[in-house]
Amino acid sequence: MKTIPLLLATLLILCGTLLPAQDAAELVPQTVAVQLDANSDTQYLADMEQLAAFLRLELIHLTRTTPAAVASAADVLVSLAASGSTEGFMLTIRAASPTETHDGKQWSHQSASLEPGAVLDFLRETARRIDSAFPPQPPKIIEVVTERIVQETETVTIVRGTRLVLLAAPGMRIQPDGQARQEVPESGRLEFELSANTTFSFSASRSGYHPLQKTLFVGSEDFEETIELETLPRLEIVGTLRHLNIVPAIGANWYWVPGYAWLGGMLETSLLSWDYFEGKNEDPSKRLRYAELQLHTGLRLGAVDAKLRFALNAGIAGRLEIAEQLVRPADWAAFSSFAGIEASYRLTRSISLYTGSQLRLLLYNDPYGLMDDYQYQLFDQVENALPLMTDLPPGWKVGEKWFLQLPEVLVGLRIEL
Repeated sequence: MKTIPLLLATLLILCGTLLPAQDAAELVPQTVAVQLDANSDTQYLADMEQLAAFLRLELIHLTRTTPAAVASAADVLVSLAASGSTEGFMLTIRAASPTETHDGKQWSHQSASLEPGAVLDFLRETARRIDSAFPPQPPKIIEVVTERIVQETETVTIVRGTRLVLLAAPGMRIQPDGQARQEVPESGRLEFELSANTTFSFSASRSGYHPLQKTLFVGSEDFEETIELETLPRLEIVGTLRHLNIVPAIGANWYWVPGYAWLGGMLETSLLSWDYFEGKNEDPSKRLRYAELQLHTGLRLGAVDAKLRFALNAGIAGRLEIAEQLVRPADWAAFSSFAGIEASYRLTRSISLYTGSQLRLLLYNDPYGLMDDYQYQLFDQVENALPLMTDLPPGWKVGEKWFLQLPEVLVGLRIEL
């Protein structure tokens, strides 16, 4: 009978020893990451990194913790900090769980040096304290909740407009009405998406070409439209009439910048003037006429398709006097330079009327002293009030041989070829 109580006591002892062992087997060590405190003095950085490495070794050898792969995944963060003073160094170690709001545990040690041998005992003791403060924990059970995702499909009808593709030279500028200007890319294709059964108006332009205005009807089917521009002419014929005694001139201009800048030449002669034919019954030896060759350049302003345009011009001229059995440099304006302004009005695409005036500085030869007492007074006499009717136009003497002649009015016709 005495054996039964003895057996019961033995069973109770075995249960008491076996059950805690089973619970400990189910516990999971906590992961630890050792790092330097951000507030630590940077001049001790190298020493602190060495001490952190020693602390990691002590944690592995003396504790039940395991090193964390990365600090962000650690269960316990251990930080080292050091500060210097006249008495030596103060080494502080803090340990805390990232999920806890309080500061965790902290241990400090005063040392004369930061050499590992001087603080090794403190590191070992701190490792044991960390083991006690952060023992193994039951495993974290992560509950994965899955849910069924039902995918629903929806049919969306997209109403697309009519697609217009303009085929044009790269660099051509397209200006749709009421929209921003666009430039044709290198592909030569410019696409627009438009409402069906409408119209699309636009202008197309390119340097050196006539601009184009066009309106297209947009139906319900996609379509393409080729845009071709006509080149601007480089050559034009020019005719003018100068003075009220109708002195004609004819010439040609070549545009080195089409539509804008030109170089040209012109021949003007009084042999074809109205007063020459009126005096055809005179003694031929008494009729003295001139022929003048002009070389000039100019710049036309405004859009090339504008009805009204202005221009600036300048040039030089040489003049000969012509009579029966006589050809010589003219006494009046043997050489001259001029500058002027003109306005032209386009009648058709290739024909324009223009008018203008020119200020001229000319060289004169006065063998008879006719200019000695010349003084221009605007309304002194009728011929000066209407200077275009006189043989000697109004102006001012500039030195002994030069004369600044007031602007002359001219009209002309310009025909582009």
